[in-house]
Amino acid sequence: MMTSNAARFPNLFDRLGILTAGGCIVHCLLVPILLLAAPGLVSEIFENEAIHILLACAALFFITTAVARGYQNHKSFIPAVLGSLGMTLIWGSLLIEDRHWLEQALTTIGALSMAMAHMFNHRLSHLKRSVS
Repeated sequence: MMTSNAARFPNLFDRLGILTAGGCIVHCLLVPILLLAAPGLVSEIFENEAIHILLACAALFFITTAVARGYQNHKSFIPAVLGSLGMTLIWGSLLIEDRHWLEQALTTIGALSMAMAHMFNHRLSHLKRSVS
């Protein structure tokens, strides 16, 4: 059976989405450690709000594209619900200003939810293609 390019796109966007979610988690966990080692460098580069917005926009694009295409295939709302929860937490964390621990906790939980959404979407799409 020949796999079309359209059938492979959900895989690509799910993989990129998992990579982006991993980037969010690494960013959140690494910044406090780097703050201790090189506070000036970290505050200028890693605490830049543009990085947070860029990662959040990438996450939004990947989850929307992957889940929409995946839903056409598997008809499950589970990835959409997990993705929506993750996006709400990630974008909500951008509104928090003075409580870095809360911002990091929300972003980390949101990124984990996004990664789970992509994994479910990938798995459901793969199972559906295997059955078809």
